[in-house]
Amino acid sequence: MKTLLRIFLLFCVVNSTTVVSLAQNISKADSLIAILPNAPDAEKPAIYNDIAREYLRTDPAKAEKYATDALTSAQGLSDRKEEASALNLLATVKKRQGSTGEALDLFKKSLQIREEIEDKKGIASCLTNIGGIYSDRSDFETAINYMKQAYSIKIEIDDKEGAAIALFNIGKAYYRWTKLEEAIKYNQQALKLFEEIGHKGGVASCYNTAGTMHESFGNLEKALISYQDALKIEEEQNNVPGIADANNNLGNVYCKLKDPEKAEEHYQIVIQIRREIGDKQGEASTLNNLGVMYTNIEKPQKALKYLDEALTISREIESQYEICNNLVGMAKAYIQMGQSGQSKKYLEEALEVARSGQILQIQQEIFNEFSNIAERSGDYKTALENYKLYKTMGDSIVQGEALRQFQELNARYETDKKEKEIQLLSKDKEVNELLIKKKDEEAKRQRVILFAVLGGLVIVLLSTVLLLRLYNQKKKANLILAEQKKEIEMKNLHILDSIRYAMRIQQAILPTRHFINQEFPDSFILYQPKDIVSGDFYWAETIGTKVFFSAVDCTGHGVPGAFMSIVGMHTLNQAINEEKLSDPAAVLNFLSKKINESLRKSGDESEVKDGMDLALCALDREKMQLEFAGVHNPMYIVRGEEVLQFKPEKHPIGEPFDDEFQGYSNTLIDLQKGDTIYLFSDGYPDQFGGPKRKKLLSKRFREILLVIRDMGMNEQQAHLEKTFEEWRGDTEQYDDVTIFAVRM
Repeated sequence: MKTLLRIFLLFCVVNSTTVVSLAQNISKADSLIAILPNAPDAEKPAIYNDIAREYLRTDPAKAEKYATDALTSAQGLSDRKEEASALNLLATVKKRQGSTGEALDLFKKSLQIREEIEDKKGIASCLTNIGGIYSDRSDFETAINYMKQAYSIKIEIDDKEGAAIALFNIGKAYYRWTKLEEAIKYNQQALKLFEEIGHKGGVASCYNTAGTMHESFGNLEKALISYQDALKIEEEQNNVPGIADANNNLGNVYCKLKDPEKAEEHYQIVIQIRREIGDKQGEASTLNNLGVMYTNIEKPQKALKYLDEALTISREIESQYEICNNLVGMAKAYIQMGQSGQSKKYLEEALEVARSGQILQIQQEIFNEFSNIAERSGDYKTALENYKLYKTMGDSIVQGEALRQFQELNARYETDKKEKEIQLLSKDKEVNELLIKKKDEEAKRQRVILFAVLGGLVIVLLSTVLLLRLYNQKKKANLILAEQKKEIEMKNLHILDSIRYAMRIQQAILPTRHFINQEFPDSFILYQPKDIVSGDFYWAETIGTKVFFSAVDCTGHGVPGAFMSIVGMHTLNQAINEEKLSDPAAVLNFLSKKINESLRKSGDESEVKDGMDLALCALDREKMQLEFAGVHNPMYIVRGEEVLQFKPEKHPIGEPFDDEFQGYSNTLIDLQKGDTIYLFSDGYPDQFGGPKRKKLLSKRFREILLVIRDMGMNEQQAHLEKTFEEWRGDTEQYDDVTIFAVRM
């Protein structure tokens, strides 16, 4: 009764966690479903995919439905990125349902698209998922190859969390391949990186894996501590699958500690969770563990019930590792029941599967069981043969014996060779005496040659000493250079890390995509920095009934340009939010004054001469009017089959006003429905490329805008990106590129 009460209380804890998690997911999913009807068609594939992700762990059937809707919608819009995401989600659902063949095909289709669109983060995700399926099938070499490719990409794109996950998966695959040294190395690397970035879920996973390794070495107390640490973190994070994994591992340890009551408590919790979330592989593994436990306490009938259920699921999901475990467990149960024939049948099938999957650890266990069966039946010869096979699988005796035999044979060969030489010499004694006489005659001549050779050797020796001194001097110089090179590389790495962090800051202060979509539902922004950080930026802000928006090109690119972009963005926000300026010309006058005050204080030669070019607009949707003011950068409006050009002023931002220039002016434009407004930096038209390595130029840029005038805004962006890359070819990108387009 006490045991049942403890199980009931543990179930309540897990179920309460599951219900909270489900409620959160359903709430978020419901919110996404509510915005679907009014969302622009171009946004729907992403929303469908987000809903599918919310349902992925809680309701696989709904996840599959919305991922299918996302796939159909994305294919209709030629949205390759969301199409790849939908395929990835469908593959994940299929894998959890046990359809690993379908899952593998879908993951590979997703990978193909992501390689075509050069989505490196997506490529790494697909490689990881594909590697996971091959690991489940016990094709560990292929699995690890995919996972290491994923790790290389994560390092390349500076995704530390992804890199840590890849290291963890590699270690897990090595462990299942029984390559424990490699498994420990990769798990420790993953743990260190997870701790560095504060990823608690990853730390918990590493604790679980470390516990598994302690368990395999027989360190059960250490394993118990590792699993309990993992469970504590998973419960803090409300991670239901993680709670299941940690409880499963604790059940395994309590089995080995001969505490079946506690083991059963943990296993029952795990089975319930994994059935609720549709984790078939995890369910099969836990059922197998429960069966093994009942075998250990000599209740074979009950053990067979759970093992048979586990085997059915393992065959369904094609997991060779789990199939082997289930078959060996059933064989042990039949041995306890005295049915050696049935036991042999299951062991033979298990051995065939283990050999095809190269699962050495289970092969060793199978030979041990064969030996035990033969010994019980009095067949000591067969028992001994299988015991030898069991021992062979566990150590490297075969390699040592092979080396010993090789050395012995080699020694025999040398001895035989010398004996034959002695026999030959004894037969040719007379010939040898003649040869000795001849050698005496030649000795004098040889001494002369010897002295000459010795003289030459002395010269060579002196030359060698000199060369060695020169070599050592050069070696010392090379060591100094190597240290200097290493120091420079470390400094460069720190600088690069700082620039990447600056990129994240710069991107964080740009207007959010949500704000842009809210104010300009039919729009796109093509933003492609030349370097990590950019001298270009786009900006938008609302004041009253007007929405200001701009594409700005600061002097230079890279770090200097990025500094100017932050100054410019701050000043534009100040003009709107603090000064409450309501027309573009007034904003430009304020911007020019502030740049002059900030950067040209001293009046000497060392002062900063940098500035910025921009096109600034204020849109009044109610009046369908647009105010424009620009410096060096024009504005285009595509209306029907015509590109309307609105020229900027030439007076640079930051230069003082004088009698000739009193300030910037506005141009007021009455808009028509269907007009498309383009603000841009000069990076696109100034790009070198084409067959003659010349600039693309504004004329060709306007021709491209006319070609794409009837396309949707997402299609326009994709076409402009593709055209730019085709024009650039293998030429380096010349400048930062920004295009801000809005359709009325």
